[in-house]
Amino acid sequence: MSNEFGEKIRRLRLAHHMSLGDLAEKVQTSKSFLSQLEQGKSMPSLATLKVIAGVFDVTIGSLVDEPKENKCPLVKSSERPKVNQLQSGVLIEALTYREMHKTLQPLLMTFQPGANSGYEGYVHKGQEFGFVIRGKLIVELDGHKHELDVGDSIYFDSSRPHRFMNGADGKTVALWVITPPTF
Repeated sequence: MSNEFGEKIRRLRLAHHMSLGDLAEKVQTSKSFLSQLEQGKSMPSLATLKVIAGVFDVTIGSLVDEPKENKCPLVKSSERPKVNQLQSGVLIEALTYREMHKTLQPLLMTFQPGANSGYEGYVHKGQEFGFVIRGKLIVELDGHKHELDVGDSIYFDSSRPHRFMNGADGKTVALWVITPPTF
């Protein structure tokens, strides 16, 4: 993510007539962190990014990249839209181009060793399905940890507090499907 990302946050905040303090209260973070974010000097966790997107009623994808007009259903692996969370060690790649009419969103999530989606469980509307391709993924639902090994899958209502952690010594890769689209 670049300074363009921070500029998008700033433009959205101002368009919604919000001060840094107003947004900080809604996101439950500090004004100084948001200021650094808007200046491109800091990166949010995935959980914080989801909350910011929720405050403005936009997808995470609309915050981190520009919409692509692409009528071709094929997405080459080298052209996948990415949400790169260097700070949290999670790389999220969209497996389809972002279009407003989609009802579900398939993602490829790669967790570096020790990476997690954030320390707070996230809650939002919708449903999620996950399938572990490589490594071990720990999915925490309602405070209960579920260990998923290669070939294991999970399906849950996103209104339940949830977060993800890499439970392997190496990388963990999972196919994730979310409805409605979040990224």
